[in-house]
Amino acid sequence: MKDRKPLNNKIFTPQGKNGLNAIASYKFRKFYKDKYLQMHKPFEKALIDLWYDKPLFGKVSAEGDAIFLSETNLKQLRVEGDKTLFAVDFVADAFSDLQTHFVEAAFQRRIKTEDTPYVSLDPQIAWAPIGNMYHNYLTSIYKSFVSNYITSRGAERKIGNFDAFVQLFIMFLRDVGVDFPFTRTGFILSNRCPNTVSGLMIDLAGAAHGADLKKVNSFIKDRNFRFFRDSAKNFGFMVDRNAPWRLVADLSSPKMQEYIARYGLWDSSSDMIDKYYYKSHRLDIETMKAYLVEFYNSFALELPYTDCPTQIVSWDTPGTTGNKERISRRRIFRQKVTRQQVDAAYGPTFWLKTYLLIRMYESGAAVTWSRDRFKNKTKQVFEYYKVFDFETAIGYINDWAKKEMKLNLAKMLATDKSLGVSASDIQKAQDQYPQTGPSVNDIISGYQEPKEKPKETNIGKSTVFDPPLD
Repeated sequence: MKDRKPLNNKIFTPQGKNGLNAIASYKFRKFYKDKYLQMHKPFEKALIDLWYDKPLFGKVSAEGDAIFLSETNLKQLRVEGDKTLFAVDFVADAFSDLQTHFVEAAFQRRIKTEDTPYVSLDPQIAWAPIGNMYHNYLTSIYKSFVSNYITSRGAERKIGNFDAFVQLFIMFLRDVGVDFPFTRTGFILSNRCPNTVSGLMIDLAGAAHGADLKKVNSFIKDRNFRFFRDSAKNFGFMVDRNAPWRLVADLSSPKMQEYIARYGLWDSSSDMIDKYYYKSHRLDIETMKAYLVEFYNSFALELPYTDCPTQIVSWDTPGTTGNKERISRRRIFRQKVTRQQVDAAYGPTFWLKTYLLIRMYESGAAVTWSRDRFKNKTKQVFEYYKVFDFETAIGYINDWAKKEMKLNLAKMLATDKSLGVSASDIQKAQDQYPQTGPSVNDIISGYQEPKEKPKETNIGKSTVFDPPLD
């Protein structure tokens, strides 16, 4: 079936959906945005646009750092059936009161109670644990690396130890890092990570977000929608413009701040959120180490050895000229490595340079960067490490990567005329990430040299990726 393509005549119905060609998608989405997403004040703040205005809401701090929720402040939601859903504690309290408000409104017959999605307010989707999600995502990355990248290129025989595995994996990220980021920070900032990881959202329908016509007919035109929208605002929530069945906590709302105050007194909501969220880049290298060790050990378990071809040269008997050559195969057994072995063999400069390299691939900077430019940036990172500490050097890499991602996104969209958006529009949207967004001041431990180096190792330390500091 061919995609429906709007003609030049005026559009009267919201037919936007996934699978349309670029022109049709742009026209239909614009029609929905202009007609059904525009609100007259004072109701404008009752809605939030997670597609065009704040796509990273709940996933970045006010400074633009990727964040994820600590699970210590979750609270279970009141749901029907045997579902178990959670949200941030103050969000759960506000939603519970909103549910009670709707029960009273139905009893008083202020809203209709049949054939409407806005009556029981039964949650279908809420907080999504990023730990499980990120692990499953990296598992698929590993499988693709082994089955598609290594096997298809015949590179399996080149991997005899942990070091060779890491070098080849970095080459893999060079090719796919923009679309399939490896670091947790890159994953959070990508469209592969949903905003629901924030714990600030409650979905009442669990419906797909792509079909505009269903949004309009089944939700926005519902007789209870206005009551739902206004009630949500009164209890400190916004309604998702592109999913009008999803509630989003408004941290700047005076009512939501009353719920926040139940759990402590802070100078600002940003200070409060410091205790709720982690800045992911501060944990990236430790996470990266763990997964690289896990990846290699899984690979060594699945393919315990490799037969490497070796050229053998033998000279003729004395008094003759020439030599004989033959190809032999040498079997190399892959041994599993421990985290302690890796920590002993690879110093902090290795991980800083590797992290810089991977963030460069994820941000898209590798397209325009030269070897010399990367070398100079590496020296700057090492200077931060020498003058300050390991955490400061990581923060420097993260600040640089944020700027690169913003710049490359603006350039990409500026050259894509079919999207109907300019670089200045994107820059404006990037600068309008939630000012009350969460942040955190958690600190990870720095690198510590093990007291004893393991006697047996199959790591094969690299001299390419771990240059001296001076």
